[in-house]
Amino acid sequence: MKLFIPALLWGSIITWLSVMPKQSFPKIELDLMSPDKLAHALVYLILVVAIYWGLSKSGNLNKKTIILSICIGSFYGILMEVAQYLFFPGRYFEFLDIIANIIGSIASLLFLYFFK
Repeated sequence: MKLFIPALLWGSIITWLSVMPKQSFPKIELDLMSPDKLAHALVYLILVVAIYWGLSKSGNLNKKTIILSICIGSFYGILMEVAQYLFFPGRYFEFLDIIANIIGSIASLLFLYFFK
């Protein structure tokens, strides 16, 4: 379990940032290259790398490990957007945030390929 502490801590930070109340009206951004969407992608890239690290250190190193890590990161990104919409007033569901989260999760493949 301690191998997953980095992923759990990073996931906790994502959760905290996702449920914090916003002080202003939502700014709808239709650009996947906006700073907000790039931040979403980076945050989920880091999450997936942390999940993969925990899985690989526990002896489960193969293609399924990478796919599982990406699926967990993508699912968590979708879950956070839905939770914001359903349970946290002042937070909004943004489909492009989900896309950015998934792109970041998948981009972890490139990161792992180049830095592994």
